[in-house]
Amino acid sequence: LCVVTLGLLNEGQVCKTSSGNYLLCLINGGDSYQDLEHGLNEIINEMDRLNKIMFGEKKIKIRYYLGGDYHFLLDVMGLDNATSNHPCLWCKAHKRNKHVKEKDWSMSDPKKGARTVQDIKDNIGKYNCSRTPLFPMIETVDVVVDTLHLYLRVTDRLLSLLVNECRRQDGIDRAKMKRIHTSSECMKRLEKVLTDSNIYFKWKTDDKGNLIYPDLRGPEKIKLYQILDIKKLIPNFEKADKVQELWNLFNNIICLLRNDNPIEKDVTKKLNDWHNLFLELYPTEQFTPYMHVFIFHVPEMIKRHGSISHFTMQGLERVNEIMKTSYFKSTNQSKDALLQLFLKHKRLQYYIDMKYNREVRSYKCSTCGEEGHNKRCHLIHGEGATPN
Repeated sequence: LCVVTLGLLNEGQVCKTSSGNYLLCLINGGDSYQDLEHGLNEIINEMDRLNKIMFGEKKIKIRYYLGGDYHFLLDVMGLDNATSNHPCLWCKAHKRNKHVKEKDWSMSDPKKGARTVQDIKDNIGKYNCSRTPLFPMIETVDVVVDTLHLYLRVTDRLLSLLVNECRRQDGIDRAKMKRIHTSSECMKRLEKVLTDSNIYFKWKTDDKGNLIYPDLRGPEKIKLYQILDIKKLIPNFEKADKVQELWNLFNNIICLLRNDNPIEKDVTKKLNDWHNLFLELYPTEQFTPYMHVFIFHVPEMIKRHGSISHFTMQGLERVNEIMKTSYFKSTNQSKDALLQLFLKHKRLQYYIDMKYNREVRSYKCSTCGEEGHNKRCHLIHGEGATPN
């Protein structure tokens, strides 16, 4: 199930919330180019025609922006996946030198490798370009990275590198993987730190002997930054202080990006420091496409848009969660199920916009006639009992 919404940047803080993400489309299928092309066809045509509206006698020009997770953005912009030779949506950086600071990759200057919609159309078969962009009215400079997924995916890589270091310190290779719970000190410490903080985390191995562990959700990752002490976790790790600094600096930069008015110079300096520190600690193969965007293109986005905090997908993710929960809990998953979900959401949105408050009904217990509990409560707690 793919959920597409519209947010109005002029609404300020509201556009960051679920109520500020207005449902446009529900697509039954994946978020592949073919599914999106078919599902969004009418919307794209209307967007292409609608570039201004009249409000009384005032003419208002409409400017479109595009946001989403990286996989979605690559698909709709007609590019192959992030594992290809030229994985960046905004420039033509090769995967072997996407980390090279001297290249000074740009999202707006074609001389520094910047892409444009026309450039993607003209280079199909080269530079990771494989199809025509679905939204030709939105230039690449108006495609903005989502700070939520940026935070989640970079944290995933930092956690993966930390787990690898725990394995190295414990001497856990593939042959010893089955003895992971008996012969590992650092790994057991990491598991205990997380579980003590009410984060579910357990080491497992699959049939091929590969180490697997649960993905942490957004709130759990926030808590991880608060509780992580790498020096206590890996006492003999000589680079523990620098790795801790890397984690803290990344968290600090993300907090800056969430501000409505970040100072570009401050962000750029901290990004340069983080970039240098990461390359000092880890091989360049660990430098991901999200990190490339983080270092090279986020400063340009701030310079162009003032702030990228309003482009967060947090509100969309909440709408997505509501839609998927409603769909999979529904008993009538017929061909009209998505239409029913769409109309239900629109009705709720209407009442929210009209400032209606949802009333919580109170029902009387069929056993004693009192309110605040039901018949099942009597069966469990006895006569006259009330639930905690």
